[in-house]
Amino acid sequence: MAMKVSASDGVKVYHVTSGKALPAWLSEAKKRALRRDEEYRRRLELLQSFGFPSACQRLKATPDGQYIFATGYHPPMLKVYDLANLAMKFDRHMDSEVVDFTILSEDYSKAAFLCADRTVSFHARFGGYYKARAPAHRAFALNGSTRGTRAGSGTAQQLKGVRTPRQGRDLAYAPHLAELVVAGSASELWRISLEEGRFMTPLACRAPGVNACGVSPVHGLFAAGGEDGTLECFDLRARAAAGRLDAAAAAGAPGEALTAVRFDGAGMQAAVGTSNGLVAIFDLRSSRPLLVKDHMYGDPIRDIKWHVSGAGGAGGALAARRVVSSDCHAVKIWDASTGEGYTSIEPPDGDINDVLLWPDSGLIMIGGDTPRVRAG
Repeated sequence: MAMKVSASDGVKVYHVTSGKALPAWLSEAKKRALRRDEEYRRRLELLQSFGFPSACQRLKATPDGQYIFATGYHPPMLKVYDLANLAMKFDRHMDSEVVDFTILSEDYSKAAFLCADRTVSFHARFGGYYKARAPAHRAFALNGSTRGTRAGSGTAQQLKGVRTPRQGRDLAYAPHLAELVVAGSASELWRISLEEGRFMTPLACRAPGVNACGVSPVHGLFAAGGEDGTLECFDLRARAAAGRLDAAAAAGAPGEALTAVRFDGAGMQAAVGTSNGLVAIFDLRSSRPLLVKDHMYGDPIRDIKWHVSGAGGAGGALAARRVVSSDCHAVKIWDASTGEGYTSIEPPDGDINDVLLWPDSGLIMIGGDTPRVRAG
């Protein structure tokens, strides 16, 4: 069994999920006839049913590294894959399209989904059990503590709710406070306390809307990327912003919106992406970017990941620190210190929606506007 290989910039990329997917309407007789087809015989499947009827929208791995969450649309649905068995564990159809989601536990047992109908849907092992749509401070009776990474218990009879004030665009989970923060098309950040089971006082932003947000895994600082190009950082225990920066202007793109935000593993640097295809790396102690990388396509940056490889490990001095940034056309991997390109991955068809970078490895999974999830 052979894998397709590409060697952009001299770096070999092995396509783990190469080959064409079979259409669902294909008859059994034609499926049997494909045994003589050389391309079909050489196909690879990383996981059972690793794809969707139309497109994949979001990909995330559980903190314990045993499961993969994937969402798709047309129709909107969720799939969870068990990596120990290389198979799909379950799938669920959603009421509306998933904008983004976050995993609340170490395994697949608890997750929160931000949906296009302005709801935050909480799911457990048995299925969806609560939809939080309440603005302001109305309580919604999520039972049990979620301090750390544990979510509260509930029953299927608790599925109810009212609407959020505006459309949500991104969400982030702060485990040290057990708070879920939702950003959207308003100058507010809506906070949901999963320990108290209620909406907290929202945080005020200067930006008219927030496109992307993130929480540092080290010190818990929360960052919000505004549609006016400002980057605002908050200590979630205080109401006022800890600092503000016109990141787009500092990166040489005044007036452009921020579309992606990601802290590094040490918590001292943050990478932001702009709507015109720039990625800028900032030290939190400076208002000037350390580095600006241009994707050269002029389209919004959709995702940013940090990748550490080499002898030094996650915090070692000998480790190679790279940034994995993506727009709708390509995934670019480049050095975080010099900006020198390492390699790039350009799918032959379909826009890129999300990228999952497997920890401590070189495996990359790409969800896009194609039925199959690509991996390499």
